[in-house]
Amino acid sequence: MLKDELTSENMIKYAGYSIIVSLFLLIFYEFEFGVMILVTGISLGIFGFFTKKYSNKLFIFLLKIILMIFVGYSIYFSFEISSYMQLKAPIQKICGLVKNINISNSRHTPNTFELVGEQKVVTFLYYQENKELLSSSNICIEYAFDDRWESYPRVFKIEPESIH
Repeated sequence: MLKDELTSENMIKYAGYSIIVSLFLLIFYEFEFGVMILVTGISLGIFGFFTKKYSNKLFIFLLKIILMIFVGYSIYFSFEISSYMQLKAPIQKICGLVKNINISNSRHTPNTFELVGEQKVVTFLYYQENKELLSSSNICIEYAFDDRWESYPRVFKIEPESIH
């Protein structure tokens, strides 16, 4: 059982900790988790202040329920914000040969492949439905990538390279 109850002083203390952790995450370009922890910390601080100001038991119970909802929404909104920011990244196109298809047996390591173009190599997530296109000799991929928000580019279009 938890020894530490979610009192107003503890809420404010945990809010301070989570805001400090979120600032470190934002400094090290982990924006998705940084935003999630920042919103959670701000919510904890606000609710800690209100529970300190009001001592009605029903009000405090309702505030704790609302806090749980805000924590859930902070996770959801952080993923929505990162998806929106990833879509705002400039769309790029690379054509080349598919190399190094890595199929992982682990849940924690994603399946990836590299597309080797003339000037650069880009690593993409590999999905089983892309097998037909990856068997072609040369392909072109339109993608958006902002490494501050995601680890791998978001693919918009995969097509065989047309020879002109």
